[in-house]
Amino acid sequence: MKLTRLDLYQIVIPRPRFVTAFTTYTESRNAFVRAWTDSGLCGVGETVAVPSYLGDTYEAMQGAFKILAPALLGRDPWEIGATHDLMDDLIIGHKPSKAAIDTALHDLMGQAAGVPVYALLGGATPSRRIWPSPSWSPKKWRRGPSNSSRTAFAPSR
Repeated sequence: MKLTRLDLYQIVIPRPRFVTAFTTYTESRNAFVRAWTDSGLCGVGETVAVPSYLGDTYEAMQGAFKILAPALLGRDPWEIGATHDLMDDLIIGHKPSKAAIDTALHDLMGQAAGVPVYALLGGATPSRRIWPSPSWSPKKWRRGPSNSSRTAFAPSR
């Protein structure tokens, strides 16, 4: 299986007003990558342009994609480590662009193997939930952080 075409496109999604310390958002600018193979499979990856957080605009993603996409044509999606190395050698940063490509390649691998992507990554753990911080329980998560953020992110003992 080899990559034959990569497409990048944007979808602008209106959203309720969302205010952060950096800016106010009224829309999400999501970028999608479609990766096509010689076997007819099409994998899809997604990322979002958040200039105030990651520094990447959709226009920056387009620029990165113009460098990355041609270099990836003809590559085997299963060679994910070598593909990451190549992308890092071609351009510094641009993590959202690289993440969307990575996700599309994992989607292709899952389709080719006939399994969901989570199975490729080690399988589901339905009996165990993973919380953002080891010291937080579901009860603490619902309640929210205490006055000190150190409490919320203290290591478990």
